[in-house]
Order: sequence, then C-alpha cells, then structure tokens
Amino acid sequence: MEGKCLQLAVDKESQYSEEESDIKAILFNTVLLLSLRLQLEKCEAELLRLREKKKEILEARSALDVPFTF
Repeated sequence: MEGKCLQLAVDKESQYSEEESDIKAILFNTVLLLSLRLQLEKCEAELLRLREKKKEILEARSALDVPFTF
C-alpha cells in the first residue's frame, strides 16, 4: 500500500511538472505573439508613411512635367 501511495505521489508530481511546462510554453508563445503583433503594427505604420511619401513625390514629379511645345 505504501509503495502504491508513493508511486501515486510521484505520478502526480510528474503530471504537475508537465502542466507547469505547458503553462510556461503557453506564456512564452503569448509573449512572442504580442511582440510580433507590435512589430507588425510598426511595420504597417511605416508602410503607410512610405506610401504617403511616394504619393507626395509622384504628385511633385507630375507638377514638374511641363510639356514642351514649339
């Protein structure tokens, strides 16, 4: 009986250890996803800024294009 109880305690400890590892992995992945989301938002903002800059440049270039007539 005592051996059975000891084995049960060891099994439970192993189960808790596995659950703790799973929780740590989930937390790590959550932090990683949040970090990647923040990076993505920064990249999207930079892309929007560059698109606006491109639009300004194209408008300025088209304003300089004056057809030459003879």
